[in-house]
Amino acid sequence: MKNLNKKKRPVCGVVAAEANSIEQRQIIEGIVSQNQLYGIDTAVISNIYNPNVKEQELYCENRIYELILSEDLDSIILISESFVNDELRKYVTDYIFRKNVPVVVIGNIMDGLVNPNCIYINTSDENDMEDVTNHLIEEHGLKDIHLLTGYDFIKASQLRVQGYKKALISHGIPFDANKVFYGNFWMNSGEDMAEKYADGSIPLPQGIVCANDYMAYGLMDKFSELGISVPEDVMIAGYEFVGGRELHTPVLTTYQRNREELGRAAAES
Repeated sequence: MKNLNKKKRPVCGVVAAEANSIEQRQIIEGIVSQNQLYGIDTAVISNIYNPNVKEQELYCENRIYELILSEDLDSIILISESFVNDELRKYVTDYIFRKNVPVVVIGNIMDGLVNPNCIYINTSDENDMEDVTNHLIEEHGLKDIHLLTGYDFIKASQLRVQGYKKALISHGIPFDANKVFYGNFWMNSGEDMAEKYADGSIPLPQGIVCANDYMAYGLMDKFSELGISVPEDVMIAGYEFVGGRELHTPVLTTYQRNREELGRAAAES
């Protein structure tokens, strides 16, 4: 006979976009492991596709976020930077703030996310990108370095520009905004950049810092097709350590963020 007096285990809802991607999976691993220590169940609410487009075909899929309003959720962790679509992020946060439960936001504080009831946790994109750029300057003696960052309207993209800029200035290298290029955090951004370097539209620098690994993979793969050698002709450094490095030649030098620890810290909060 079912025990009707059995107390329900608390449930933490993790709200993300494209939770199947390695970046989100690593954060969720940290959340789940910490929640298990406290006897808390974890429910992940996420779509599969996360483009920066407004197609109506995605409307039905994104109705998954209506589950945020479920009375079964006792707390919510939002992985804010996973949402590249600003309209979808607003749609999701409106749901979250309609609930009277504790909320932890992992990532940069974006428009619409400022709320006195939230706790905010993040690594420093700015400091990390400064470290990546410092590596090329200090370990390899480079002075002519370009940056390929993400969408210009995303705060994380701009913070990574600031870190790159700080590294240059601290080493007496003038910052040139013309050496900063904006992509979409995906491989085709790197591929497009590689073709512009190859046809002379953009002079090839000594090194290129990519604000995530996917753009770096696209850059390296296209360079290989076009006969530009890495690292002999140009050095490339990535960011985020998303995996799949063994599938590209040469193996990408990248910066590994501790996403799993970030997830544990969010659950601990």
